[in-house]
Amino acid sequence: MRKAPLAALGIATAISIPAISRAATFDFVETGATCDTPSQCSLPANQPFKLISLALPDALSSGTAFWDGTNSPAYTGTAFSITVAANHGFTVSSSFAGGPNCAAGGVICDFDITWSATQDALIAVAINIDAIHDDVGGLARAAGQPAFGLNGGAIASDGNLGGCESTRCLVSGSWRVDPVPEPRSLVTLLMSLALMWVIGGICGGVSRLHDPVAD
Repeated sequence: MRKAPLAALGIATAISIPAISRAATFDFVETGATCDTPSQCSLPANQPFKLISLALPDALSSGTAFWDGTNSPAYTGTAFSITVAANHGFTVSSSFAGGPNCAAGGVICDFDITWSATQDALIAVAINIDAIHDDVGGLARAAGQPAFGLNGGAIASDGNLGGCESTRCLVSGSWRVDPVPEPRSLVTLLMSLALMWVIGGICGGVSRLHDPVAD
């Protein structure tokens, strides 16, 4: 009798393997730009150009971050880090505990950020960051314009930010997830094979007790 492997397979496939969380980085790739001063606006030469990177500890993530430049920052949800690729590049993260604002010589003036990611997609994001030399959303927005979102938004710079040189621009593009090694499928396979081996051994032993002449 050789029923043990089939029994083991049925039991192993019925066992739920817990999901393995993994870090994810979402990059906004700029594909278009229009500026208040057209002569000071062009797409960066090094295409595809990653204008903003949002790093999260888990692909399943959501949260908010707010700082008015005066009071202590307020955070909800998971940790995060946003890096802006300007010639005066800067980073805003949940490790920021407050400090001098731009008026007092700091790099970051204020921020208001929300995001939501599920599996390998950023499904919602709104970014307003005002820095000493650059703005993403925030003060770069004209009246009625939304925050920097899934398809881009307003930016401004005293230097060069995404090809926007000393002017205000509207940039377009999309968020893409950085390739990250995916351990889940391999681990799931190995765990399933181990379970099949253990359960198969048990079932095989039980079968021999009831069938001494089993081949």
